[in-house]
Amino acid sequence: MWDLDEIGGVQTVMRTLLPRLHESAFTVEGVTVAERALLAREADGDVLHTLDDPVKNEPGLVILRGTVAPDGAIVKVAGVGNARRQFEGPANVFTGEDAAIDALGTGEIQRGDVIVLRGMGPRGGPGTVFAASFVAALNGAGLGGDVAVITDGELSGLNHGLVVGQVMPEAADGGPLAGIEQGDMIRIDLDARRLDADPPRIGEPVRAGDSVTERGWLGQYAALVGPIQKGAVLRRPAS
Repeated sequence: MWDLDEIGGVQTVMRTLLPRLHESAFTVEGVTVAERALLAREADGDVLHTLDDPVKNEPGLVILRGTVAPDGAIVKVAGVGNARRQFEGPANVFTGEDAAIDALGTGEIQRGDVIVLRGMGPRGGPGTVFAASFVAALNGAGLGGDVAVITDGELSGLNHGLVVGQVMPEAADGGPLAGIEQGDMIRIDLDARRLDADPPRIGEPVRAGDSVTERGWLGQYAALVGPIQKGAVLRRPAS
């Protein structure tokens, strides 16, 4: 970060990415993205590479879609490492992270499983829940390269292995993740950008937290929050 700041910081990144940005969008300064970016220095080619000379030809993050995630899901491919880019296995389903961690300790999670952690999105948490503790435990158990994880929860930048996060729509909104049953076959294909289940499912809303009967701020949040693919911002109920 120090090196990046020395060559111009975020504004230099903006200038480098300008062909891919909405140049006419306004910033808080009242000038456009293009006007602001063109005031910055150009990429130095060492700390920050240009678009025609990338460090890698694949982005660090990719979006998967399919029967499990019709509105998308996120994979940090930079953290996949030695895990398989194509993975197919039976679903091992858990509502919330604690149950999955307990199952890991009792040997209920096997190599080849696709762990489904659901009820962890903005409404299901309530509040988007990190799945980082389970993924860390999975790697600590030596299963990170042989088990895949899909979740409607959020992932840490430190996560490694084949982990698909922020599956949308979330289970608490009745997305396909809610309907997946134990043993359903799940297919993940990073190259094809696909996340699919066999058979495809539609289920009833699933929540990890008690957001249905929760009172106070968490209950209000669960009732008002919008889907994560639309920013997970609070919305008013339809009148």
